[in-house]
Amino acid sequence: MIIKSLSYGLLTATLVVGVVLPSGGAAWATSDQATSVKVGPNAFLAGMYTEAGLKGNGSFGSRGLIPSGFHPQGSTAIGFVVIRDKAQPSWSAASVADLVDGDFFTPGTAYEGWALKVGSVLGTNNHGFDFANEIDGSLGSVTNATGDTGNNTVGWTSSTPFQGVSIVKTYSLPQAGQRVDVTVTLTNTTGAAITNIYYGRGVDPDDGNSAEIFPSTNTVVSQISEPGASSSRVSAAFTRGSQIFLDSKDPRSRVAREIQLSDPAFDPSEVWEGSARFDSTVGSSATADMSMHLAVKIDSLGAGQSTTFTFSYLLTATADDPIDDSDGSGGSGGNDGAMTELPSTGVENSFLPWWAVAAIFGGLILIVHSRRLVKGLVSVTSRSR
Repeated sequence: MIIKSLSYGLLTATLVVGVVLPSGGAAWATSDQATSVKVGPNAFLAGMYTEAGLKGNGSFGSRGLIPSGFHPQGSTAIGFVVIRDKAQPSWSAASVADLVDGDFFTPGTAYEGWALKVGSVLGTNNHGFDFANEIDGSLGSVTNATGDTGNNTVGWTSSTPFQGVSIVKTYSLPQAGQRVDVTVTLTNTTGAAITNIYYGRGVDPDDGNSAEIFPSTNTVVSQISEPGASSSRVSAAFTRGSQIFLDSKDPRSRVAREIQLSDPAFDPSEVWEGSARFDSTVGSSATADMSMHLAVKIDSLGAGQSTTFTFSYLLTATADDPIDDSDGSGGSGGNDGAMTELPSTGVENSFLPWWAVAAIFGGLILIVHSRRLVKGLVSVTSRSR
């Protein structure tokens, strides 16, 4: 009985040490991560490796005071900033190593915005330039992710329908991701079908940490309508190796790059068609201080019906795969693709770290010797009796 109790106790203790304790702690979280928060009309989202700021009109790029704990880069606002290498233990360490990319949206004469065109009527909301706010709405409350998984989120809802179409958006920043997903739901609030609805997103990409902040090489990477393509994707690359992608797996999406500098109040139907000041040809590329865009076309939306789609800003040269929206359902929240976590243990993957393996073998050796020791003690006791 003594032998069994001692053996099982040591084995249990060994397994607790070898399995329950998490591995790679520094890679799981940045020690100086900020907290997602809403300040006035602005919302600030903070993950372990990414930060994003939004204004009240639903465009990216904050205005006014930045909450403490955030990490602005090359700007006095927060648009999009990202730690490129997840092995970095903190934002400060990543900054010293020159591995913080961005801010992609707020340096200089900044621009990031969205547009909705219903029939022939166009409405735009953006950050920078004229700070257009033609579609009224507001941001809701902020939700913080807990632990190493989940999403930091904030919603945006239109105050009144625009040309009979109401708009609801969810901005989602994965806790361990290097991107931001935006899910958009459009609803026809009228009693008749509405045709030719276009939603568009556009950005003039910059890199606040680059020696050459403003010029980028913009490339139309793929169109989901093309054979073999898994998404519509346009990219911007900078001289220091940083990149940013605008991407959607929705089958109704198309991307384009700007080829003629013009008013930031873009027409999403021109983006979708690749006409006027936009080029949507796959493989087309140029280096300049120009914008890149994405558009989704809804041919017809019945009375009272809704449709949902998702697009993503991917914020690293080794961008995580965006959520799958190939069925046009808006996706299901998706998997960041960055890690595989065992929720019950916190271990990053299914393989035990070297120190855990060593602890297990050490414990087994201890068990063998303890059994011999106990047997020896029992033998001595028997003889003495």
